[in-house]
Amino acid sequence: MLWTAGPASSSILAAVMTDEKILMNIQRLVLTGNSEGLSIEGEQAKEHEVSGPLKAPRATESDMFELRMTNDKGYGLLTIDNIKRGTCIFEEAAVATLPHSLECSDVNAAVYISEGLQKLSAEQLSAYNSLYYDIGTVDPEIRAALGGHLKTFAIFQTNADPATGIQKVHAVRDIAAGEELTTTYIALLRTKERRVDELKPWGFTCGCGACKGPGAAASKKRRRRLFDIDQMFAYLATEDASEIRSAPLRQRAPNTTAGLLRVAEELASLCKEEGLVDRQLGNAYRECSKYSLKLNQLEKTMEYALEELDIQIACVGTDYRPGTDAGGWVAKLQALVDEKQEAARQAEEQRLQAEKVAAEKGAYNKGKKATKKDKRAIRGAAEKVAAVPEETELLLSKLDVDEITALVGKLKGEREAGEVKGIFKDELKRLLGAAQIKEGELTTLG
Repeated sequence: MLWTAGPASSSILAAVMTDEKILMNIQRLVLTGNSEGLSIEGEQAKEHEVSGPLKAPRATESDMFELRMTNDKGYGLLTIDNIKRGTCIFEEAAVATLPHSLECSDVNAAVYISEGLQKLSAEQLSAYNSLYYDIGTVDPEIRAALGGHLKTFAIFQTNADPATGIQKVHAVRDIAAGEELTTTYIALLRTKERRVDELKPWGFTCGCGACKGPGAAASKKRRRRLFDIDQMFAYLATEDASEIRSAPLRQRAPNTTAGLLRVAEELASLCKEEGLVDRQLGNAYRECSKYSLKLNQLEKTMEYALEELDIQIACVGTDYRPGTDAGGWVAKLQALVDEKQEAARQAEEQRLQAEKVAAEKGAYNKGKKATKKDKRAIRGAAEKVAAVPEETELLLSKLDVDEITALVGKLKGEREAGEVKGIFKDELKRLLGAAQIKEGELTTLG
């Protein structure tokens, strides 16, 4: 989508995405701050009614990770053992769900939230109330409508399976034992300035490799380009083409499909360089397959679509299909490939049949021409022995093409009349034996 605020660091976790709005009882995966714990200042501290470092948060029980104090970022979830890419790290049920037609900012959402909260035990409600939230996105009227249920406002999630209300979190890359689990709070294809601005409401500063460290300068340049490309494709997706013409020059799209494919491939390459190997890269592959298809490069189209599907499976598993389902896109492309292959097969069959007909026609014409020449040769030989023309024509009518050719072969060369007459006599005996002529029917030839 077009940018209205900005992205952050790379995430190693992905959650199932859907249009359904679901309020989740999900524990924070990462607390960032200093080694003494996360500190919240100003309005955030007042809103949370805290002073000083926060207490250790509760974490979802798992044999894959544990809550520990990190060296420089406060509490975090660290892996107990190696975790392979695509592993579902944990899943969690929704506290309450909101109808698709109801926006999270609607005051009426409090009714659904309240109903869900009333079903919780005291321990569950305490855990729910401890969840951190973005103060800039919370409507005070909704908080008031909840009637004191919450001291803090839990995170609205839009990342659960609408059929089950279950949130599943997957590893988007291999994670080593002892590595901290991280997720992103904001969109990723943005400049550093926009990422910093979007993180401000959360009350902490990101310290990932894209924001700080020896590679930050190079990353900043790549993220600038990623943002420009992302915005370019966002403009192309709008119905109003004037937005494209009025956009800054760097965001104007190439005027050829081949040019757009090169930009999409650049987007995918930059995502991989930045370690953005989740849906960001998947979306880039979708653009690549889309423009490859327009160029009728079916093999490349399918390769990119399968790359996207591989990323989707790693991010959300195989039980859930998001709105932009890569599996559906692959199936659609496969049907198109099958259709084009069948059309190509039929075209090839027609080509071969046309070649066969042309060859047969050519052979016939060639044979016909050759037969005329051979008949002339036989007539000339018959004249040499003073045969009656009518008998010569009767003889020719009794012979097929191969027999005419064979007779001409025997008559070739300068031969005496007696020798020619002998050849004709042998041919008449053969025809008489085959009952093709009667005795005494061709007297002047032999």
